[in-house]
Amino acid sequence: TYTGEMELPDLAPDEQLEIAFGTDPRILVHRRELNRKYRKTGLLSDGRETQINYQLSLINNTRRPATVELWDQIPVSDSGDISISIDNESQPLSKNQDYLDNQKSRGLLRWDITLPVNPQNANPVRITYTLSISYPKDVQPAWLPE
Repeated sequence: TYTGEMELPDLAPDEQLEIAFGTDPRILVHRRELNRKYRKTGLLSDGRETQINYQLSLINNTRRPATVELWDQIPVSDSGDISISIDNESQPLSKNQDYLDNQKSRGLLRWDITLPVNPQNANPVRITYTLSISYPKDVQPAWLPE
């Protein structure tokens, strides 16, 4: 089946080239919200904070370890009144320089992970993190339903 074409760069002998062929259906990823907490912030309770805990689970059903880039996305605010951050990551985000320079500030999260072989879905690799959103009490972000 023809799926498309691509130009390959000129390479020196023994130089490596990384080519992505898309997703592998044998590597399973599941994302779920674990819980959500609301609290008032500030000395006189003039602000609000919402914390959402997420868990990402990965299972490798291939016959060998797999190196994957796991991507997630968080909201990005263009308002100075709304602050968004991630905390408590169980695994550090990618240290890839292109990611750090161009994508992290746009709300993209990336983890570089090597998944062990996992027959019968026995032990998924789990990543957890907390999304924290702070905003004034008179502002309710439309994308953050209570």
